Amino acid sequence: MAWSSSNRKSQLPADWAQRCKYVLARDGHRCQHIRVDTERKCLQYANQCDHKDQSRSWDHSYENLQSLCEYHHKVKSSSEGGQAAAARRKAAKKRRHPGLLP
Repeated sequence: MAWSSSNRKSQLPADWAQRCKYVLARDGHRCQHIRVDTERKCLQYANQCDHKDQSRSWDHSYENLQSLCEYHHKVKSSSEGGQAAAARRKAAKKRRHPGLLP
């Protein structure tokens, strides 16, 4: 559903599926998210592959990819979406409505 309004999928490399298989196998299909409460990895079953550093989302190197469980992938994606929406709102506030211009 989220892909329907995003151009993100088109920005992924052609071998994305193979990269994900490698990363999931490398991480033993265990979630690499560091929990805030325990400061340890989640280690639940992982079936999602995502970028560690979203500011480097163009970097599809294995070092910037991690395995995540569905829960932590949703939390991470939701947080990033909220941050992007906040940035868009902030930018929109800077543009004044033409009817309000002097």
